[in-house]
Amino acid sequence: MTLSWSTDATGCTTDLLTALPQISGPIPVVGQAVTGAPPNGANVLTFINSKPNRTYSWYVTMNCPGLGEVRSETRTFTIEGANPWPRLGGKHQVVWGSTPQTWRFIPRCKRGACRTRVKIPGVPWFTLRYNRKKRLYSARITGSKGARAAICTDQKTNKQFRNAYKGWFKLTLRVKFTRVEGVHTLAEQLVGRLNGRYTPTRRGKRLRCPAFRANDPVRATLK
Repeated sequence: MTLSWSTDATGCTTDLLTALPQISGPIPVVGQAVTGAPPNGANVLTFINSKPNRTYSWYVTMNCPGLGEVRSETRTFTIEGANPWPRLGGKHQVVWGSTPQTWRFIPRCKRGACRTRVKIPGVPWFTLRYNRKKRLYSARITGSKGARAAICTDQKTNKQFRNAYKGWFKLTLRVKFTRVEGVHTLAEQLVGRLNGRYTPTRRGKRLRCPAFRANDPVRATLK
């Protein structure tokens, strides 16, 4: 954050004017003196992993040789800290069953945990809902999107087909570990399952794709 100020330096040679912010609060903070024209200045302060809702007060003392010291009014600011809800975003290394993949997540809010769009390889974008009480992201996908998650593999040629099934899947991801970065608490690791039920379409039957149920563990780790 930035503390900035300006002053009326009438009667003072501005290149001799010195301003120093005085900051007090739960932890020591040292301001840096600013000297010279123009008669204004700013200090940039960085708070790392600060506890939430800590309030600080500050004022600026200005000194000009021959005129003495002038003190500004006192003001306050509060460091809110990181939003506590686990935000799911960015690229995650995912192990789905025994298959490693990269999934991409885009939250639909500026802070905290909320509805989040997810892209799984081969499956169109869909949206996860977040349950705060359970710390759980989940979605149930049907129709053409749900069908795209199923893959039929020709056992002789090992060729894979995605448009061979109809069905649905449900993805649940529970936040296991988090880490704080700036104003966000990031969902660093999630565990869950992908359940589904699939039956072959006409094309799938021609390809001899079997009906099946999915019940695979999923582990996602932020890259």
